[in-house]
Amino acid sequence: MSTTTTAPIAVITGGSRGLGRNAALALAADGSDIALTYRSQADETAAVVAEIHKHGRRAHALQLDVADADPFAAFAQLKQVLAGWGPSQFDALVNNAGTGLHASFADTTPAQFDGLVAIHLKGPSFLRDNAQVDAMVSSVTALGRPGLPDDIGPAVAALLAPGIAWINAQRIEVSGGMLI
Repeated sequence: MSTTTTAPIAVITGGSRGLGRNAALALAADGSDIALTYRSQADETAAVVAEIHKHGRRAHALQLDVADADPFAAFAQLKQVLAGWGPSQFDALVNNAGTGLHASFADTTPAQFDGLVAIHLKGPSFLRDNAQVDAMVSSVTALGRPGLPDDIGPAVAALLAPGIAWINAQRIEVSGGMLI
């Protein structure tokens, strides 16, 4: 395994299989060290970690259910892992963990809907609050800081102004210059 401390570090939620596994392996093949989370697939996760090691990269698996915001204190274990690897922060956060329902919206129960919201919205939000995302975003924006609600309001107002009514159905990048 590589012992360099200059390799990028990616944190991937739901890294035990599917898209998360493929992202972890692709990033490892490109030279990133990987910290991945999993909910219950310990054997599959161990296999992913072993594959990452075959790429000569470091890997750490952290059991974490993103639908439950309370265990995010366990995410602090990542700081210990990073300290052992050298850097004090990671370079990329891939909020991949998720699930889907095989039911129409009309047939979805409130409990099922709450579960989806917990996994796809609440979990990533709390993870972001407990991670080093602000520092990571600040390092890649032209303005050197994450966006604030005050940054978005004027863009929305401009898009709704009568003078530019011809602009519609557009994807407008409001990112502080992140994608320059």
